[in-house]
Amino acid sequence: MRLLVATIAALAGLTAGLPAYSGAPVRYALIIGNDHGQAPPGVQLPDLLHAETEAQRIRERLVSLGNFGPSDERVVLALGKTREQILVAARALVQQHRRDRDDLGEVPTLFAFFFTGHGLDGKLLTASDPLTGTDLATIFEEMSATFTVGVFDACFSGSLDLSAIRGKGLRVLQGFNVFEQLPREVLNSQGTVWFTSSQPEEVSYEDDRLGGVFTHFFLEGMERAGAEGFGVTLEAIWEYARSRTQQYTSRVGRPQTPQKMIRNLTSTGPLYFSFPSPRSAYLVFEPGVSGRFLVRYDSGQLTELIEKQAGKMLRVPVYPAELVLERLDGSQPERQHVALAAGDTVWVREKGGWQPTSSLGSGELALRAKGERLEGLVLTRSRPRWSGLLDLGYGAAFGPGYSAVAIHNVTAGLRLDRDWLWGQVAFSYGHRSEEFDAWGYDLDRADLALRIGPALDLWILRLGLAADVRILLRDVGFHDGTDRLRAGLGLGAAASVLASLVDDPLGLYAVLQGGVRAEYCTPVAPPGADAAWEAVPWFGVGLVVEVF
Repeated sequence: MRLLVATIAALAGLTAGLPAYSGAPVRYALIIGNDHGQAPPGVQLPDLLHAETEAQRIRERLVSLGNFGPSDERVVLALGKTREQILVAARALVQQHRRDRDDLGEVPTLFAFFFTGHGLDGKLLTASDPLTGTDLATIFEEMSATFTVGVFDACFSGSLDLSAIRGKGLRVLQGFNVFEQLPREVLNSQGTVWFTSSQPEEVSYEDDRLGGVFTHFFLEGMERAGAEGFGVTLEAIWEYARSRTQQYTSRVGRPQTPQKMIRNLTSTGPLYFSFPSPRSAYLVFEPGVSGRFLVRYDSGQLTELIEKQAGKMLRVPVYPAELVLERLDGSQPERQHVALAAGDTVWVREKGGWQPTSSLGSGELALRAKGERLEGLVLTRSRPRWSGLLDLGYGAAFGPGYSAVAIHNVTAGLRLDRDWLWGQVAFSYGHRSEEFDAWGYDLDRADLALRIGPALDLWILRLGLAADVRILLRDVGFHDGTDRLRAGLGLGAAASVLASLVDDPLGLYAVLQGGVRAEYCTPVAPPGADAAWEAVPWFGVGLVVEVF
């Protein structure tokens, strides 16, 4: 027989020892793995094959997906330890929790304890004496966590002796959605949720290939269960592990029926436990800002410490979600709510001298939150906006002999920019005159071009690429008095570089453009020539003024 007890714990917060660039949270966990359990006299138990390996996998998965920090002070892996060594490790976590609480204040707390090994007669077997329900209750109570989650994967795990805490409201619930009773701010009210892999008198299995069946699917669910918001909820992981454990064991004729146990839960709300999605939003602290900040996600169960040093810009990746930024350095906590979507960036700036600013395609505005503020600081966000520009300049184009290309051109256009996109409607006019021994001609040509494509801001420059589609009209007057009016089509690609010259009172830019296009038109000579495609490289320079 074997037992995995996973009671999952985390403190949402960091301490001052973390590097300034780190935004990762700390979540406390004690992970114990014992392939061999010291059985009572007269009882023979075979060694397990996967318990200690599973303990290592649990730690790896918590760090990679669960936002548990890699620090050995807060996430402890103990393999093949005695009861006393386990209790010493638990007390060390209690002391670390207390030091962090003294440092950060009363932040929401999750506590975790992992045990993977043999279970017998309601006890967890170690390398010496077993861990009892009283031992577990003592560990949980000393940690004094706001919220505790336990996962039991064991032979007869439903019969584990929990009498030490049953008097406080523990009860077994089948087919019950425990998270309907969680508070909206999940970690702000004390409660416990434990998952057991089997009913009383029902065996939990260790598979030669998978290891502990329930443990395997629980860890798999951290990545594969459906995400809600910015993470995967504990309820989703439970449902994933429960259903697949039942399906897998029923197929081999050895069914397990996982259960839920809860106590002291009163309200509603999700508990995010795994975060397989990337951090796709950012908080950027400008160089003049310094101090210690907490990032609290609005759901309540994840809090992170940021230490900002003066003189350096700090870019912190965060999850796209509702969060609260709180400063710790003052006598009274200061905080402000921020809502971030994927791809958003919010700047934390010094308030003195800051004014709303705008650039092509975007504008930076202060975030307002009623009744909240960070004294001396301002939170700003760049918002996409339409920018309209007029340009006037010179263009040159190059074509083969007798082509209907005007080498020198006057150009004008209206350009629109928004965020990463730009577009332009451009007009150009050019004249060309050629005189040969027997004949000559004058060419007047007008083009109307439409360009659209992506743009990128780089310091004072705005770079753009675009598709170029144009209609061209040319009038060729031959010196013998004949005249020919022709229309044509051009397709190509264009590049644009805008450089800021003046920001105030209006935006003034220099522009350099260029590209190549293919034109379908009839050449000037010889008479009767058929229309064909020809390549025309071109470039232009000019001045651009921002009109709105």
